[in-house]
Amino acid sequence: MSFVQAEASERGGRWLRSFAVRLNAWYSLVFLASVLVLFVGLYWTLAGSLEEREHAFLAQKLAEYGDAYRFGGVRGLQAAVE
Repeated sequence: MSFVQAEASERGGRWLRSFAVRLNAWYSLVFLASVLVLFVGLYWTLAGSLEEREHAFLAQKLAEYGDAYRFGGVRGLQAAVE
C-alpha cells in the first residue's frame, strides 16, 4: 500500500467514524426527545385523571357530610365523620 493510499484510507476512516458518531448522537437526541414527549404526555394525562377522581370523591364526601348535618345536626355530623 502506498503512502497516498494509506493517507486516503485514513481520511476515509476518520470521516466514517465522525459520521457514525454524529449519526449516533442525532439518533440518541431524537430518542430522548420522543421519550420526554411521551413522559410529559403520560404525566399530564394521569395528573388530570387523578384530579378528576379527587374532585369527585371530595364532592361525594361533602354531600354526605352535608346530609348528615342537615338531618342530625352536629351530632349527626360527628357520627358520619367517625
